[in-house]
Amino acid sequence: MVKKGKATVSTKVRDMVLWKEYQKTIGKKFTDLQITEAWLRDGRTLDDVFDRWIRLDKSPKQAAKNLVAYGTTPGQLYNVLRNRNMNLREMRPIWQYVGMSDSQLRTIRLKLQG
Repeated sequence: MVKKGKATVSTKVRDMVLWKEYQKTIGKKFTDLQITEAWLRDGRTLDDVFDRWIRLDKSPKQAAKNLVAYGTTPGQLYNVLRNRNMNLREMRPIWQYVGMSDSQLRTIRLKLQG
């Protein structure tokens, strides 16, 4: 029980540090795209970057849009969403929000699963 409490506090502290860093960065007029690029240059994975945007209270749609603006391929985006245990019904609104078609989603799903 104690460990869980410490883990929760640790996560909250990390989230606060991330939030303060983000506020400082946008205060310097950096865009979300530039921040995404910097995180990826620093060696973070697409999954890590997606999760960081979520921790910064961005919606999954906005987090995905930030990745696509960076140049993430449809296959890479599909994998990021699948790694969050999203099914097609949950992916579809995100997919459409970033400007990709349902046929692209179905094609990628078939290609990557089969």
